[in-house]
Amino acid sequence: TFADQALAPKGFTRVQEKGDLLISMNYESDFGHTYHLRSLTLNIYKPEQKALIWQGTASRDISTNAASGDLKRAVDGILSRFPPR
Repeated sequence: TFADQALAPKGFTRVQEKGDLLISMNYESDFGHTYHLRSLTLNIYKPEQKALIWQGTASRDISTNAASGDLKRAVDGILSRFPPR
C-alpha cells in the first residue's frame, strides 16, 4: 500500500498479526464523473491500549485515479510528518 511504501524507509514493516501500530483511514468524498476525496485522514493507534497516538490529514481535491498519483502524494505528505520529532 502507499502507507507501507512511505513507512518502510523509516524502519516500519507490515505484519499480519500483533503489530506495534495500527493505521486506520477516514475520508470525505465527492462523486461525479470521477471519484475525488475532499480530505484524507490517517490515524495511528497503539493497539494494546486502543490509544490514538498520531493523526495526519490532507485537505484538498485528491483524485483516486491511480494514474494521477494524487492519492500516493497525499499519503506520502501525511506520513512525512510521522513519526513526530
